[in-house]
Amino acid sequence: MTREVKDLQPPNFKFNFLRKWTVKQVRRLHLVGLPCGFIIFLISLTLWVVLAATFAKAYFNTRDFTQAVCTVVTSNYMPQEVECTECGKWTIFKNDTVTCARRYNSSYPCLRLLVEYRAENTIRIAYGYDYFRRNHKQCAYEMDCLEDANLNLKQVQLFQNKWGIVGRAYTCYYNSANYSHVLMYKYCSQACAANVIVWPGILTIGGLVLSILGLQAARELDYRAGICNLKSKIIPKVTGRCTIRRLAASASTSLATLTSLESSV
Repeated sequence: MTREVKDLQPPNFKFNFLRKWTVKQVRRLHLVGLPCGFIIFLISLTLWVVLAATFAKAYFNTRDFTQAVCTVVTSNYMPQEVECTECGKWTIFKNDTVTCARRYNSSYPCLRLLVEYRAENTIRIAYGYDYFRRNHKQCAYEMDCLEDANLNLKQVQLFQNKWGIVGRAYTCYYNSANYSHVLMYKYCSQACAANVIVWPGILTIGGLVLSILGLQAARELDYRAGICNLKSKIIPKVTGRCTIRRLAASASTSLATLTSLESSV
């Protein structure tokens, strides 16, 4: 019996505040905190990865771009349209179903913009793009294909009316490593990148901590149950029926009391 008492040690955990909790509070932490923490951890981690791969990546790709004022020099359509042939890149939403665009031979016109801007006391001519250089080197706007080619044309025309009117000036961004391309706008600012990294990260860490506390609560319950069982074995006639609910909140004190009781019996 002495060996059983010595082997029954409190859970080794840095935060000992659980020792002061009642059994009801510890059980609630285990039953609610563990699953909720695990769900929060999974969702926030997934959100963290997705946002970092889209918004944060867009920021880091354009953070070295310098602001300038661009004036549209030419705005015209290339003879060959862009064919939507990659299922992984272009899709069509039809009747709430995602369908590969190439099944409909979908395409959209390639709008080419040339803009003029001043960089390092030099007037430069460059291709203009919406917010990041695309696969099609001369197309200023790359869109998600729709089933109807006329709708695709309207989308490109809307972009042209906003950014492609000859003579119109607006803020743009250039990279000193390549003066031949400018961006109309930045997809994600520094504040945007900070938010998509910090807040999901806080939720991920919070969910992980809650899950760990839920696991520790289970160990605490097992420990208290073990004390209760040993107490019943040592002095069954004195203590009567021992339950976790009747056990003192401080499990460490209970262990010390149990050791002294065993010595006196």
